[in-house]
Amino acid sequence: QVTITVKTKVTNATGYEYVVGTNKAITKGKKSTTTTKTKATIKSLKAKTVYYAKVRAYKTINGKKVYGAWSAVVKTAKTK
Repeated sequence: QVTITVKTKVTNATGYEYVVGTNKAITKGKKSTTTTKTKATIKSLKAKTVYYAKVRAYKTINGKKVYGAWSAVVKTAKTK
């Protein structure tokens, strides 16, 4: 499992989308989660694998999610 924390809260954001992947571009082994909290844990990952994580904020407007830009890679972690 990988735990990701947003260090700087985005003003007026409804929530955050977190994504992890096995390469820096996060195109392989991709898993994501969406939450209203500034901390998320992504589970069910392959053992002994390096994962890269990034995050983006979203705001719900008229029932639709409008996403901000992805951050740079905010965390690198190796699963046990």
